[in-house]
Amino acid sequence: MAALNSRDLFIQGIYPRLLSQTYSPLDLDISLQGTNIVVKLVHPGSEADIPKYIASYRVKLWRQGETSGTYASDWWTNGWDSGNMLEVTTLGMASFNLLDLPNSPTKRISADGINYQIACKAVDSMGTISTKTLLGSIKIKTISA
Repeated sequence: MAALNSRDLFIQGIYPRLLSQTYSPLDLDISLQGTNIVVKLVHPGSEADIPKYIASYRVKLWRQGETSGTYASDWWTNGWDSGNMLEVTTLGMASFNLLDLPNSPTKRISADGINYQIACKAVDSMGTISTKTLLGSIKIKTISA
């Protein structure tokens, strides 16, 4: 058996890897701009302060339809529904055009409101996706006079 030496142990490479498994932005700033749901990732400090071991963030949007509640549990691993889900890879802001989702059978907007769930995970420089998910939601209703 080969002996371990200092070349085999690279503590600075291991430590950030462990941190990256639980890293996420502080919060999500979700807004509607025209036909786009815009998700801005809120970081401590600026985008330049994102740890170097974080390569990107994956942000998913899930159109839930006319539901009243929001998800409190992590739905990240739910089966992919191409008719109701979109995904963006970013470091700062994700924009989801609602016109990219089909309008039937689930509507994009309604008088009662369509609930859109947002989930965000960090991806480190090794391609590992964080175990921590940041969740948010926005409900979009039609405007009537």
